[in-house]
Amino acid sequence: MKNKTIIKLEKKILFMITILLMFSCRKQETTPLNVLNLTNLNDYQVTKVNINDSITKVTGINKNYLIKGNINTYDNSKEGWWKIKNRMNEDEYDIEYINIDKEIENQIKIYTNNNLNIDASKFYTISSDKDQCNIKIHFQKSNFETTDIEFSYTVSDTVQRKIIKEGVLKLKQDKDFYSCNIPINKNESVIGIVTRTSNLKQKEGVILTVDRMFIKSNL
Repeated sequence: MKNKTIIKLEKKILFMITILLMFSCRKQETTPLNVLNLTNLNDYQVTKVNINDSITKVTGINKNYLIKGNINTYDNSKEGWWKIKNRMNEDEYDIEYINIDKEIENQIKIYTNNNLNIDASKFYTISSDKDQCNIKIHFQKSNFETTDIEFSYTVSDTVQRKIIKEGVLKLKQDKDFYSCNIPINKNESVIGIVTRTSNLKQKEGVILTVDRMFIKSNL
């Protein structure tokens, strides 16, 4: 199990970044996908199994769907990856939950006929070599035009449990993904928030939206 001090450090870093973004950007948030409604446990016949003092494994079933995931027993919030399977076909929905003072849907992966529907999904991938962390990020396809996308990040030492450096990067687009490379040393990890700002021009004016995703390396 992850050291509680490390968890507190991660939450502190993300909270600091979240506060910064809240005051620096007051644009309207994008509307969550309808698939998020599928995680309402009141719609399922639920079975719960206690894994340990803090985690309860949940399995639910109804006429159309099967759902599985973990709940933090301290605040009854969803955490980690939740999987929803459509009983009528091969569709599957994977939703990652994180908790920073409130439950947040972070990554969303939608599978159709066992294939990842990239256009409808929101996720990131991380790879690393000896001296850098390589991050690729994908947001759902939208009619809105992306005007800016940046990554506010912090590098921390996982052994000494302290912040090493902070920064903000403008991300480069590579086909359907946005990417960046962050230099790191041994025992260092990256954590932060990527923010996409978009707009849609209409006769009545311009609609502005902001979409965010929390990023964390597992180095």
